[in-house]
Amino acid sequence: MPEPEPEPEPEVEVFDNDGWPELPNLEGQITNDLALQVIDLLEGKHISYDIAIDGTEGTISASSFNEKELLKASGFRWSSEQKRWIFRFRNEPF
Repeated sequence: MPEPEPEPEPEVEVFDNDGWPELPNLEGQITNDLALQVIDLLEGKHISYDIAIDGTEGTISASSFNEKELLKASGFRWSSEQKRWIFRFRNEPF
């Protein structure tokens, strides 16, 4: 009678930092849900935009002459200095 095969050992996840897993490096990635929704809105309406992230401070700037009411309703403010619609957000992972 053949011997049964031993069960494989379960995989063990090794943690650094006193038992806490390392957080992924999110630098340059948008983690704010509202900002991600605004980007989806802009892309859905084919509105051109730029994103700038400085630490936890983020800015989405958009250009549109036809959708100004939509942008206002979405939280954008007109910047006469930049001649663009500006949406500011905190980019925090949690």
